[in-house]
Amino acid sequence: MDDLAKRRGLSSRSRALEAALSYWITEQERRRVEEEVEAYYRGRTSPEKREDKEWAEFASRSARHLEADE
Repeated sequence: MDDLAKRRGLSSRSRALEAALSYWITEQERRRVEEEVEAYYRGRTSPEKREDKEWAEFASRSARHLEADE
């Protein structure tokens, strides 16, 4: 903890522990959200995937038209 506090310019071990816990909690939440998003997309049905692809193609065409208008 002392090394972490020094490297991070923190005033105490308590601050170092607080920073480490905060990072860990944030990282756990990020991973949880990532796993939920992955599960959502893996669970999509074929018709839902086709619809997503159609929307992506539509958005891509629309963006090209906007660029051409500029």
